[in-house]
Amino acid sequence: MNQVIFAGKDQFICTRRQVPVTNALGFVRTILQEYELTDAEGRHYKLYKTHSGNWFDMEAANPAADAAFLTALKIAIAGQENDA
Repeated sequence: MNQVIFAGKDQFICTRRQVPVTNALGFVRTILQEYELTDAEGRHYKLYKTHSGNWFDMEAANPAADAAFLTALKIAIAGQENDA
């Protein structure tokens, strides 16, 4: 998945990678799937999903983004992954 179509018209370039999450001692606790999305105007968003398919929100990753907008992006990503 390199593109995410959102609301039928907005397009985002999407890159996906695995990100380890460590505890204070440096041990890997889990691996998250990171989705980095960029729109045509250059705005960046980062979303994270757990191995079990649950979305993991990090407010620091998208401080200016509206929660409803991020939820809609997650739904668009999930829909495109299910279609693939």
